[in-house]
Amino acid sequence: MRKIISLLLFLLALTPVRAQQDGTRFVEGVTFKQALQKAKKEKKLLFVDCYTSWCGPCHKMSAEIFPQKVCGDYFNRKFVCIKVDMEKGEGKDLMQQFAVKSFPTFLIIDGQGREVNRLVGASFDAAEFVKRVDAALDPSQSLDNLAAAFDAEPSMKNGMAYVRALMAHDQDATPALIRIYDEADESVRYSRDYMELLFATIDYRSPFFDRLMLDHDRLIRHLGKEVLNRMVFDMYRRDMYLVADERPHEYSVADVRKAALLTSMLDMPMDDGIHHLPRVALYVIEKDIDGMAGYFDRRLRDIPDNDTYIGILNGLLMKQYAKATPAQRAKIRRYFENAVRGPESIAKQYRSNLERLNQIDSKQP
Repeated sequence: MRKIISLLLFLLALTPVRAQQDGTRFVEGVTFKQALQKAKKEKKLLFVDCYTSWCGPCHKMSAEIFPQKVCGDYFNRKFVCIKVDMEKGEGKDLMQQFAVKSFPTFLIIDGQGREVNRLVGASFDAAEFVKRVDAALDPSQSLDNLAAAFDAEPSMKNGMAYVRALMAHDQDATPALIRIYDEADESVRYSRDYMELLFATIDYRSPFFDRLMLDHDRLIRHLGKEVLNRMVFDMYRRDMYLVADERPHEYSVADVRKAALLTSMLDMPMDDGIHHLPRVALYVIEKDIDGMAGYFDRRLRDIPDNDTYIGILNGLLMKQYAKATPAQRAKIRRYFENAVRGPESIAKQYRSNLERLNQIDSKQP
């Protein structure tokens, strides 16, 4: 009798639960192995929605995309579908087994438990998501086949397809991008799509970046000065903020100095506060409060307070105030006081900053 009850419970567990009446049906209450057996028996592929509880796009896919009929019509016919929380139970082991690093990740598994392909990232249009999954089922679009095609013919077309697949699998695409640069014809080497990926992937501290910048004149000719400057600056912009805000980072003084030097050579519009960030980061990592206060007074006090970044930069300076010497505090105060005496468009914000400095001073013994 117990065996019969256990069998009935197992069969019930394999019963798909609808996201909505016509939407994608996800099997609940089963292990990965049990779902794989079901897919093999039904001659389907296994579709695994790898999610976490804190992933907003994961929740959006579950609430808005999978319940749609276009998904139900497609997935219910081709797949056995399961959801696995990558931070609970067997999800932890599956995350390591399939090297899942980003969320959401969607795995397509064959009956032998081998990965056919994967998709990384949400889609906010159901029909578009179905097209992505359908394209991933094309054997020619598997990572191995794309690598083989690129090896056989290292063209821009094959290379870009391989690079995008590597990125989708959270694998390092840098070697492939460099190979494209080495082997592609100049007429396509400097295309904007390729350069956007290249600059978003390589490290500005690497020898290849230095080599790339030796072709600075060609880059400007093909991309335009403004576009090239933005690409270069975006390589280290976020990390320079980590340095300037004294958050955990992996940058040396020499690394930050290179970023500051690059920015000065790019001829960026310095009336835009964000372009001062690498120089500020350099003062912070060198623990040069005197130099930082002087730089702010010389270069930043004329930036209007409607600049989107000047408030953040001022906050970085005020963070140094608490640990400054009396002489350094006087320099920082002079910056804010000079700004207050300037145009009204600048002065308002700086008055409130001075009040905050007074509050810090009042708490000192």
